[in-house]
Amino acid sequence: MLPPAQLRAAFPVLGNPANRNRSVSLTAAQFRYAFGNALWERESAQLYEAWNIPAPGRPVFEAAFANLLPHSPAKVNTRNSARGPLLLISGQKDHTVPDIVTHATFSQYRHSTAVTDLRRLAGRGHCRSSSHSREGRAALMAGASQFAAGPRGSCDRRWSRGLPVLTKRRVFFSLRLGSGRVVL
Repeated sequence: MLPPAQLRAAFPVLGNPANRNRSVSLTAAQFRYAFGNALWERESAQLYEAWNIPAPGRPVFEAAFANLLPHSPAKVNTRNSARGPLLLISGQKDHTVPDIVTHATFSQYRHSTAVTDLRRLAGRGHCRSSSHSREGRAALMAGASQFAAGPRGSCDRRWSRGLPVLTKRRVFFSLRLGSGRVVL
């Protein structure tokens, strides 16, 4: 059972079964609810103008029905101990992937011996990389670099447009501060 906030955030895609085979674009109000709810309204509008593009509906449908389909492409082996480190970051005001869903995902990985960690960010929504303050972003990335530099994992130093990117074997983090950039 999905939380009501997550259902409302996904409804623009899941509300029409034909969206499974086409791209869907959110309205500014839908974007604000799903991604910009913890940001100032002006900042959410700026992000909408800069980043909103039509996106395929298929991954949303695959994720929504992953538990019902035995051979779902969204299926994950949570007991895989040979994978790279996994850092789950949860914004406690997130509507797209609520904190309770991220915590449940973290619990599913408890049987794996691979490095897994959960960071909960108070007052943050889904757009965590576009925080209200540079200090807040720096604290988030400092915690991420400590995780990546742990005994079992290493962090490749690449630039990823200021967003944490999870790949199959490594976790990459980067952060843009002012005119310069810091790559962790």
